[in-house]
Amino acid sequence: TGKLPQCLGTFPYLSVLDLRRNMLSGMIPKTYLEIEALVTMNFNGNQLEGPLPRSVVKCKQLRVLDLGENNIHDKFPTFLESLQQLQVLVLRANRFNGTINCMKLTKDFPMLRVFDISNNNFSGNLPTACIEDFKEMMVNVHNGLEYMSGKNYYDSVVITIKGNTYELERILTTFTTIDLSNNRFGGVIPAIIGELKSLKGLNLSHNRI
Repeated sequence: TGKLPQCLGTFPYLSVLDLRRNMLSGMIPKTYLEIEALVTMNFNGNQLEGPLPRSVVKCKQLRVLDLGENNIHDKFPTFLESLQQLQVLVLRANRFNGTINCMKLTKDFPMLRVFDISNNNFSGNLPTACIEDFKEMMVNVHNGLEYMSGKNYYDSVVITIKGNTYELERILTTFTTIDLSNNRFGGVIPAIIGELKSLKGLNLSHNRI
């Protein structure tokens, strides 16, 4: 194993930072979180530790943040709400814990299409306050390429379907999924989920609902 190299934070025009599955350890260097041009940050499948630095909000153009399958120990990062371009948020299989209470300082994740916080230790009620602002999932899409002009796919997203983990290459940006499985959520399933007309996958299994 090795640490994340500090030098990668010196490229001010870097738009894609993909270091998944490299057995990297330690914390995310703050220099990475000052690259304002970053669109994709993918550290899936390493051994990174937490907490997640708040300075990630400096990456205002960030669309994909994948920190899945690491050892990050933190509360739910509500400060990510300020990333209004964020479309993919994957925090699965870490050590996140506690309840999720969105701050509602802005519209919460209005562009989000993939929300995966499975296999952590979250508790309390389902995050209804966040889900009701997933406006992009409320759009009824008839054309698979309707959302976005130009690039209409993500380079890679790791998702879980029926207990199996898949790494999907070039997944369409119209793919929408919410995975809250394997936590300690309780309460009732919020009616607002019925408004997510473009939702392709919903996994609430292995909770206390």
